[in-house]
Amino acid sequence: PDVRWIVSRLGNPRMNENNGNQSKQRPILLKVPNKDTRNMILRSARQLKNSTRHEYRKVYLKADVHPLIREEENRLRKRAYDERQRPENAGVEIKYDYKKRVVLRNGVVIDSYCTFNGMIPVTTPI
Repeated sequence: PDVRWIVSRLGNPRMNENNGNQSKQRPILLKVPNKDTRNMILRSARQLKNSTRHEYRKVYLKADVHPLIREEENRLRKRAYDERQRPENAGVEIKYDYKKRVVLRNGVVIDSYCTFNGMIPVTTPI
């Protein structure tokens, strides 16, 4: 099977003017061939925090999401914020439940995750 990983560093390097060393850590984008590999890496990443090697304790991993999914989640967060700002919602509990991807007013769903015409974007293995 074709098992290719693509690793690339993101952002521009910034040099410290005092000593000429790189002053800011930059994220690394790791593309893996399938979800099983990704999930295994993310599960194992929790062990870095308790590593005996000090330099690994500051390494953090998180799964990225498709830009359309991120946009929809941002829309729901903004909707919850806007609802909280409306005068008629004073004293009303407005909540964004990020696990269920819904906006609630006093426990009743007022907005939910849209799946883009019934389709959730899926990134294909490289």
